[in-house]
Amino acid sequence: MEIQGNGQQIDQKILQASPSEKCNICGFDLWDYAMIFKKIPSIMSPSGNEELVQLQIAVCKKCLSPHGTPKVDKQKENKSTLTVEGG
Repeated sequence: MEIQGNGQQIDQKILQASPSEKCNICGFDLWDYAMIFKKIPSIMSPSGNEELVQLQIAVCKKCLSPHGTPKVDKQKENKSTLTVEGG
């Protein structure tokens, strides 16, 4: 069995041996689709009219983070937090 990918056929054995894309936030590897709606003002729209544009994105099924969300470094985040000691 062969799968189509970017207009080219990918052998099933190669597909099975390849790692799954994982969420950068929680590490889950199942994805779903969601829609983002962008309202384009008439002054920026090519038609001269206000437009509503739909963008389909992939989101993690576990934490709902959009695909490509940068991973947060918890150690770096903790170091940047100010600690005030009273005395």
